[in-house]
Amino acid sequence: MSRPADDPFPSTYRAPASRPFAIRNATIMTAAGPTIPNGTIVVRDGKIVAVGANVTVPADAEVVDAKGKVVTPG
Repeated sequence: MSRPADDPFPSTYRAPASRPFAIRNATIMTAAGPTIPNGTIVVRDGKIVAVGANVTVPADAEVVDAKGKVVTPG
């Protein structure tokens, strides 16, 4: 029996495990809050795990310097 909330086509996608990376020194435009100048985004296993002006970057992360660049949601 099907219910309206059931997903008839559930996703089978699984993000591959990967080395974490950080985007630093970017102007980050958020959908829910103010713009963060010189911000950092940390991504682990395909998911954003931290965003902000004072984010600790993991020691094993690859770091991308995005000075002069803008990061937007989506």
